[in-house]
Order: sequence, then C-alpha cells, then structure tokens
Amino acid sequence: AAILILGIAAINSVNFAIALIPTRVRSLNARKIFGCKTSVLRRNLIAETVGTTLVAFLLALCIVQWLSPLSANRLNGIASPSENPAAIWISLAAASTTGILSGLYPAFYSTSFNPALAIQGNFGNTRTGKRLRTVLIATQFMVTIGFIAAALLIHRQDRFLKSHDLGFRQQNILITTVSSKTSEQPDAYAGMLKSHPAIADVTFSFGQLVDRTPPMRLSAVYKNRTSKFCVYCVASNFLSFMGMEIAEGRDFRETDRLKENNTFIFNQTAERKYGIEPNSTIHGFTARDDIAGIVRDFNYQPLQYAIEPAAFCLFGINDCIPLNVVYVKVNGGDLAAVIGHIRETGGKFDIRNRAQDIVFMDQAIGNLYRKEALFSKQIALFSLLSILISVVGVFGLVLFDMQYRRKEIGLRKVHGATSGEILRMFNAGYIRIILICFAVATPITWYAGDKWLERFAYRTPIDPWIFGTALSLVLSITVATISLLCYRTARENPPDSI
Repeated sequence: AAILILGIAAINSVNFAIALIPTRVRSLNARKIFGCKTSVLRRNLIAETVGTTLVAFLLALCIVQWLSPLSANRLNGIASPSENPAAIWISLAAASTTGILSGLYPAFYSTSFNPALAIQGNFGNTRTGKRLRTVLIATQFMVTIGFIAAALLIHRQDRFLKSHDLGFRQQNILITTVSSKTSEQPDAYAGMLKSHPAIADVTFSFGQLVDRTPPMRLSAVYKNRTSKFCVYCVASNFLSFMGMEIAEGRDFRETDRLKENNTFIFNQTAERKYGIEPNSTIHGFTARDDIAGIVRDFNYQPLQYAIEPAAFCLFGINDCIPLNVVYVKVNGGDLAAVIGHIRETGGKFDIRNRAQDIVFMDQAIGNLYRKEALFSKQIALFSLLSILISVVGVFGLVLFDMQYRRKEIGLRKVHGATSGEILRMFNAGYIRIILICFAVATPITWYAGDKWLERFAYRTPIDPWIFGTALSLVLSITVATISLLCYRTARENPPDSI
C-alpha cells in the first residue's frame, strides 16, 4: 500500500512537471542555444525533483517522530524514528529513489525538443502530452478506487468478525486468571466473589475459551476408533454460565465431580465426525470416561478457523488440572468496585492474584482480531491519502487545461454556450476516465479481496455496493473539484477570455 501511495504521488509529480513544460521549455532551450549541455540541464531538473522529495522526507520524519508516543502505545513497541536508524535509512533510500524516478521522464522530455523550434512553438497541449497525462491520472483513479473498495471490504469483514454469534454468551463477563494455590479452592473463592451484590455467578476453566491455540488436545479411543479433539477442562456450571445449549443428552451435574472417572460433553462436529453418542463411554483420561451429552457447535478459535471436534471435560474426584481462568458475570453496579472486590478476594488466597489482569470477555475476544482491526484502519488511511493525492492531481490538470482553453471557453460562450454546459464539458472527460478506471480496477480489487478473505473460515460476501460506493465517492469528489475550479472561468466575460 505504501508503494502504491508513493507511486501515485510520483505520478502527480510527473503530471505537474509536464504541465510546467510549456512555461519552461523556452528557457531551457535558450540555455541550450547559449551552450549549456543537455546532460547538465537534465541533472539539474532531476536534482530539483529529488530535492523536493528529500524536503518531504524530512517533514514526514518530523511528523512520525511527533506521533511516535501514540503509535508506541497502539503497537506496544518502539515506533520512534530516532530509535530505528535502519528504518530512517530505508525511508531515505525510498524517498531518493522516488525522486529520481519521478524526475527522469520530465527531465528527458523537456530537453528533447529542437531548440529553434521550441523557442517558437508551444508544446503544452500536444496530443502526445494529453494522452500521457490521461494515462497518468487514470492510474491514480484506479489505485484510489481499489483502495476505497478494499477499505470498505476489510472494514465490513472486521465488523462481521466482531458481531458474529460465537455460540455462547460474551457480554457482562469479566475474565481473570488465578494462581494454582487459588484454583485449589474454587468453591471458597467463588463464594467470596459472589458475596458482592453486582456479581451474579462465577465459573472456571483451564485456559481461555476462545484463543488461537486451544489449551489441550487429546487422542482418545471411542468404539475401537481413535478420535482426536480439543479439550476444555471446566467447572460443572460452565455451560449454563456461558448460555450454551445442550443438543442431546444432559449438562454436567455437581455429582459428576464425585465420581472416579471423568465426564465429557462433545460438540456437534465431534458427534458427526466420530459418531459420538450420549450415555456412552470413551477411553480418554481414564479407561471409562462418561459421555453425558452433545453441546451445540461454538467457535472456540478465531473465525479464521473452522470449527473442529471439541469436548468439555469435568474431572471427577481424582482431578489433576488446575482451573486457572475465572469468569465473573456482573449485573451492573460500580465496575471499579467490582474489579476491586475481585482483586481483594484473590489477594486473600494468594497475594499474586492482586496483580492479575481483569478484562471483559468480549474485549478479550476482540483482541484476537486486533491485527484485522489495525489493518482496516491502515487501509482506510491509505484510501484517504490516495483520494487527497488524486484530488491534487485533478486540481493541477484542470488548472492546466483551463490555462490553454480560456479562449475556447470565451468563444463557446459567444456562440451561446451556458456556464452549465461548459462545466459539463470539463467534467465529461474525467467522468469517462473514471468509468474506464472503475471497469479495470473492480475485477482486480475483487480478486485481491477474495484471496484475502480465503484466510477466514467465516467471511462476509463481496457485495456490488462496495464497488458502487467507491465509484460514487471518487466521482463526487472529482466532479465537485472540477466544478469549483471551472466555475469562475465559465462565468468570465467572453471578451476578457478571448
């Protein structure tokens, strides 16, 4: 994306340099007539462009340094240019290269004319020059339309991930971890927590429910067939606490904790894949662990991953795995007081619990999509930059066109053309360019977006309105820019223009 932004900025530089050729070509060729070498003129022109780019690089460096505290907080790392000399040198090389590449063509083109003809003629409005400027501005429009469509698609996927029903309750649930010393006394700990009026219920598990890597995988034998699945060791009230629905069989019972063996509840994916049935046994942690029921499928990994076979396990009297993650359901009240109560209660069992992080469950799940959220914001920023750069490009080209078409506009008005017709004349060419760019950019962006969405097992559809919105936005901004620039010229008194 950064390379594309540099590309359309370089295109603007070339466009503006070509637009200036009519005002500079006579001066350049007069110097050639008086003995200045063409190679010297070209070096000077390229040096001007590189100098402008280096000034921009220094300004950008200052802006990044100024914003570095904010970016360090957002990225949890060092983002200051002064502490990343390698990044400075790479950026400097990119700036210098961009300056050289964007200065080469204008330097060679503006010094390529025959000196005698160049002093007499005017090469600003030639067919070749118009064609080149059209191709360059069209490239800008294609990149901009692609960026806007990509930003809308990525933002939609990000919202889809955050709003998708994972199959369990997420709201008003606080999560924290406790030490092994505290997890050895879950009933006493839960009882003290529930003494606060704002805490409705408490449950436990080994490892968080939703994570990129499940806490445990088990290879077991069921009906003489090996089955592999993820295992979540939980308290007896875990499924009811999370609002998970039992599809077949029954939920865990408190009496299951008093048995010698363990009790499993599988998800529907495991049922389909391995033929799991309630009220049967499996050779899991022990030789005859019970299967109590089947729970409806839920997403226990981020939505990049499809649902795999999984099971909840309630250990019997011989349990050996500490349930170190605590889920606290709150029903309102003073949140700061609730968090203080959780820390104070944990400290009574183990002083280390006072330092544990406490977050809302939906916030913890949202953090799993932090990369996608940041990506969405970055692409949105790049889209904004590309729009601004393209508008600047259109601004320059329209000014250039008006400079050479003022007399034409005056003559048209003398022959009865209205200001609205003149505005439509200026807009029509750019609208045609944008529509052609849209036709080219849409399949490319759709293909790239489809490839990106393949990373997700659950994905939003690529709807036509995404591309329609991108087209409408670019058209609206371009037409508004051209109309504002041309309005004064279209309203001029024809004799003044002529």
